[in-house]
Amino acid sequence: LGDVYKRQALTMAALFGFVAYGEAAPALAGRKPLIVCFSWSGNTREAANQIRQLTGGDIFEIETVNAYPKEYRATTEQAKRELNDNARPALKVSKLPNLGSYDTVIVAHPNWWGTMPTPVMTLLEANDLSGKRVAELVTHEGSGVGRSGGDLKRLCPKSDILDPTAIRGGSVKDAQRDIENWLREIGILK
Repeated sequence: LGDVYKRQALTMAALFGFVAYGEAAPALAGRKPLIVCFSWSGNTREAANQIRQLTGGDIFEIETVNAYPKEYRATTEQAKRELNDNARPALKVSKLPNLGSYDTVIVAHPNWWGTMPTPVMTLLEANDLSGKRVAELVTHEGSGVGRSGGDLKRLCPKSDILDPTAIRGGSVKDAQRDIENWLREIGILK
């Protein structure tokens, strides 16, 4: 009988907008954001999904025409070549949909060689984010945000660049509280 009551309580909590850790669901400070995500290993995709759950935002996943190798070392070598050559890999879709519907764009990506991967640069150069608030979530394995913040400012010179956050890739599944706190700090959540 205890399990039945527990399930009913959880169902009621979900209906009234409560999250698993017992607090009221976060409220947005404005319109829902567009979450732009590039993920190779799945860690950044997991972080982007957490942002979506917290904000109700829409996710646009960056996909290259030619996929990166599945093997880690081959991918890092290719990423380094692209960065050194200032390459801009072709994307399956390079224009963001309904950009006028969003005030805020959250760019989620891994740190590759100290900055954002070149496919993210391709996308940012193909879209005018003037007047948008742009936030950056960087997944990493010890290098933090790196110089991607400076690159983001260079690629989006007419945007309001918000403070970034860095999440260790191996701990993304346990980072929802950190992500929520960051979203509050930058004014996306109330």
